[in-house]
Amino acid sequence: MCMRRLFYKSIKGVTLVEALIATSIIMAFLVAIVSVHNTYLSSSFSDLFEVKATYLAEEGMEAVKGLRDTSWTNNIASQTNDIPYYLVFSNGAWTLTTTPLLIDSKFSRNVTFSVVNRNASSDIVTSGGISDSNTRKVTVVVSWPLGGTTATRSIETYITNIFSN
Repeated sequence: MCMRRLFYKSIKGVTLVEALIATSIIMAFLVAIVSVHNTYLSSSFSDLFEVKATYLAEEGMEAVKGLRDTSWTNNIASQTNDIPYYLVFSNGAWTLTTTPLLIDSKFSRNVTFSVVNRNASSDIVTSGGISDSNTRKVTVVVSWPLGGTTATRSIETYITNIFSN
């Protein structure tokens, strides 16, 4: 009889150990699932910000083209080269300002105009040549905080005074 009681006691102890091991395995599995889920969400949000930044850069370039179409002289030629400008949409029209602005409390978008030089064949050159007052290089940069750094997206193109205004 004594042996049976001892045997039953050891079975109860083994059941407790098995329960602890099973709980540990389940907890480890749940922690792994939560970790993978958090990584997925972080990656998704990062991708979302990159897509939004790309759209904001494209919108900025379209706004600059609209400014060019409205008045090259007032909106493009009169701007100081190599200084960041910020786009403001107010009363149905785009304007430029030197005051930094945040879009959706996260994104900063700036536009920079640069001088364009052309050679004797009228090709755009990076050095030398003659300054073309009817063409500007436009760079739109969108930046946003990402972790402990700043991420950026940029677009560059050339615009020309096609309406001679």
